[in-house]
Amino acid sequence: MRKSLLILLLVVILSVALVSCDQDNSNTTFPGGVTKSYSESSKQFKEVTGLYLPDLPDLECSDYYKNYKPGQTNYNFDIVSGSALSLDTYRVFKENLIKELGDKYQEVIEPDGTQSVTWEYNGRCLFCAWDNYPQKIRIHTNLIQ
Repeated sequence: MRKSLLILLLVVILSVALVSCDQDNSNTTFPGGVTKSYSESSKQFKEVTGLYLPDLPDLECSDYYKNYKPGQTNYNFDIVSGSALSLDTYRVFKENLIKELGDKYQEVIEPDGTQSVTWEYNGRCLFCAWDNYPQKIRIHTNLIQ
């Protein structure tokens, strides 16, 4: 009897723990190690801009993607963590965007290591930056008014 009661108690505790887990966990990964937060952010970026971003593993984004509404004309997201967050990854984004948009961009490199590139194309502005402190990659786009 005591053993059955203990097993029942463990089952109830495990059930409560599973139900209370966050069903929208941004740490979810897809094939190749791409996180849910990055996958959703790059998909929404594509819907707004028509531009593809590379599928890169282990990049965690801010949760802006949770507030996305189809039809938006502006979009931004920040890559804020993950083992792949680095200046080299920023350069991958920059090179990808150069292939998509061409080499007519403005580049700024600050003494502290912060870097950014900006394009104006088809009535739209696109900004991609590496912030050295705190380390993050920012990608923003909006219509030029």
